[in-house]
Amino acid sequence: MTAVMIPPVRPGPWRRCFRWIKRIFIAVLLLVLTALLSGFICQQVASRIGDRRFPPPGRMVDVGGHRLHILRLGRGSPAVVFDSPMGASHLAWSLVQPRVAAFTEACAYDRAGSGWSEPGLGPRTSSKAAEELHALLKNAGVKPPYILVGSSIGGLNVRLYAFRFPGEVAGLVLVDPAHEEQSVRLPPSAQLDPSFIRMLRLARLGSRLGLLRLLNMPLGEASSPLLPAELRPMARAAGFRSSWVDALYREAIAIEASFAEARSARRALNERPLGDIPLVVLTRSEAETAAPHERRAWRIWRELHLEIARESGRGEQETVPGSGHFIQADRPEAVIQAIRKLVAAGAGS
Repeated sequence: MTAVMIPPVRPGPWRRCFRWIKRIFIAVLLLVLTALLSGFICQQVASRIGDRRFPPPGRMVDVGGHRLHILRLGRGSPAVVFDSPMGASHLAWSLVQPRVAAFTEACAYDRAGSGWSEPGLGPRTSSKAAEELHALLKNAGVKPPYILVGSSIGGLNVRLYAFRFPGEVAGLVLVDPAHEEQSVRLPPSAQLDPSFIRMLRLARLGSRLGLLRLLNMPLGEASSPLLPAELRPMARAAGFRSSWVDALYREAIAIEASFAEARSARRALNERPLGDIPLVVLTRSEAETAAPHERRAWRIWRELHLEIARESGRGEQETVPGSGHFIQADRPEAVIQAIRKLVAAGAGS
């Protein structure tokens, strides 16, 4: 019997093409995974190097499950306590705190997750910030009463602190503070842009994979020219930390909840929820080149600040010429003067 040889079946051109596409896809996928893993490792290594190069300038204090960073300068009473804008650390007060420390104790701290503080559990609302600040000051041994100074969302935080712990507050200086009605009364052009939240979501992933470092895009105060040049490397090292990006995102998505907390706390008190606590509200000036809709937004902003000033029988509002939202950077002397006035007048007496 003669054997019959069957020739091998060669794959058709489409099958060969599919095999090459599959190989290319696997190769690209492996390259992408390698790049992501490399970025993650580089982020971890670079963060540790930054932590060693720029350790906490102050002291880490336990507030119940995590530690917050506080920097105390000077001596005297009442102690002045600074709370920063969203996305900023205690460095936001670098032009103010040392000069205040010349005449009384000056304490600046980092909210949970920002700066050098450890992340905290739960939503990052103003109420939570006030509770943790209360625990921080107690555990750090800073004696009340305090003059609380808050900028932007920090102003809302310390106002809530005064609502809840009025006996511990000797005075308030609110630096262009956020107001719980701003999302209702300000025009849409002056509201928090929803695209900002979407950007932060992407930034959270990008920070973990080292993309923010690769693109040289630190978040928070490190991305602005408001800090003195000698502090910018320190701010950049902190601004690349994933924990800081997370903290900024968690505070931003909780902003409406913070406004609701302030409304509820204010309604629970009388017509003057701050009683006779000495209060100075500093408002940024109106830009000379502002468009008509920006001028209208500024007038509403100033009216909101006048309403805050009326919450105390000893409240006053002042517009600071030549200043933007960050008055402590544009006109630090205005903030220092307001603090000095409360200290010299024996705030709380």
